[in-house]
Amino acid sequence: MKNYLILIISLIVIVGRVKSNPTSDSCIFRTSDYTIDLSPLKNQSYYFSAYNQEFHQTLSYTFSLCSKNIFCQNNVSFVEGTQSCQTEGGTNYEIGNVNNGGFFLNPAPNNTIQIAYNNSKLQTSSICGNLGYRNSTYSFKCNPFVDFSINEFSESPKCVYNFFIESRYACPIPNPTLTPTYTPTYTPTYTPTYTPTHTPTQTPKPSKISCRVTNSGITVNSPQPIYCKGYGPTNCKSSGGSTCSTDNINGTINCSSPSTSIYCVGDNVVCETSDVECSINVNTHSGLKVNDIVLGSDIYDSSLHQIIPKEKDSSFANTIKVSLCFSAIFIILSLLL
Repeated sequence: MKNYLILIISLIVIVGRVKSNPTSDSCIFRTSDYTIDLSPLKNQSYYFSAYNQEFHQTLSYTFSLCSKNIFCQNNVSFVEGTQSCQTEGGTNYEIGNVNNGGFFLNPAPNNTIQIAYNNSKLQTSSICGNLGYRNSTYSFKCNPFVDFSINEFSESPKCVYNFFIESRYACPIPNPTLTPTYTPTYTPTYTPTYTPTHTPTQTPKPSKISCRVTNSGITVNSPQPIYCKGYGPTNCKSSGGSTCSTDNINGTINCSSPSTSIYCVGDNVVCETSDVECSINVNTHSGLKVNDIVLGSDIYDSSLHQIIPKEKDSSFANTIKVSLCFSAIFIILSLLL
């Protein structure tokens, strides 16, 4: 009886998981092949202005990179960690917080890195519609002849402000290649001896996770189990051939895939695997949303992109896990009786 109780407790503990927290505070971004060092641009204040056709007035933008901006922090209701702000008349709005950031390597052709910052969600705005908050992105292009230049600006989607920057600091620096060598040492009899050098072992790369917007839906690939939830009419099919769906416009479904891929068609679908949550919602944003960050693109690849993991409830994934635990408990109790 004691062994059965230990087994039941072990099954319940399985639902927990461990998360990591990558950051871009240093403004130095490394891969196995190259490094992008934007640290010379850190702790500086940048200013930009653009004419807004909707409001028929010029709006100004102030921001820093990889650090909070003193002007914005002191003028946006003193929100801690404000990295960037928009000034409209005498009012300042937060458009990014240094505590809600992520970076993506090679996010688009001709760009080497993109840094994205989300609002702290302490300051909402009705003009932003269902999104509710202002956010900002900074896409860098390598130009060895300039230190820093903002060449293009756009607002897409609504309330997401995109800055396109050229800089010598955005140029990738190849990592040095180490060649193992032998250092000979000699005894008084002049008999050479060789000391073998240590051959460094490579750190295994994390499992690759990818999300893609395809054919009015979302496809998720992962070596870990995938859990998806659809709101409204949704149809999901895993690579193993299992399906789940609903046609009710007010209905919801919970789907899981023990195989490596799942494809769901719907207007509002959220899928979770490992510490990555990918979602689509045609009513609030275009393209992918990964861990609460709107990418502005249709593709996410964990081998190229790094995002601060979102601390979230994961209720629909946990619901499926807890259901499996209670099924196991029921079978064990049946055998005991």
